Amino acid sequence: MGVLDFITGKVSRTAAFRAQCEAAFAEVDHNQSGTLDTVELHLAVMLFFDKLNAALPKKHVSPPTKSKVFEMFHDMDVDKSGELSEEEFLSLIQGLCRNVSNGVALDFFKGLVLVPALVALVNKGLALKLPKVHRQLVEAGGVGAAILSTAAVTVVNKLVPVIDH
Repeated sequence: MGVLDFITGKVSRTAAFRAQCEAAFAEVDHNQSGTLDTVELHLAVMLFFDKLNAALPKKHVSPPTKSKVFEMFHDMDVDKSGELSEEEFLSLIQGLCRNVSNGVALDFFKGLVLVPALVALVNKGLALKLPKVHRQLVEAGGVGAAILSTAAVTVVNKLVPVIDH
């Protein structure tokens, strides 16, 4: 399974993913109760994001806050027992993967489509409206391209919302 499978959500539907979740569940179920309390769940989520970040080169995915983990815990605790069963834990991790994969997909889209499109538009606009500035950027070579790219990244990141996991 590669990054593309992760982005499209295919990873969370595999037997290997389920096996990883079962192993993670067993690893953090410190009292071996067969369920996870909020402290164990928080640890599991932090371990999940640690392993995820190790598997995604040049990409860092921030884990949810402790309060967000507790909120997810209460949402996933279907039977309201105050603990998550292994199935409830699997559902929670699958939901996290969907949210994270949406964020990774959005980052790829921003980097491969939006930023280059904005650079091209700005470059064309400068050539038409401010030819002297455009000429100076072209003469600056890589520095000029870096300036345009940095500006485009800043604008795109301000305009396109971040997906909350």
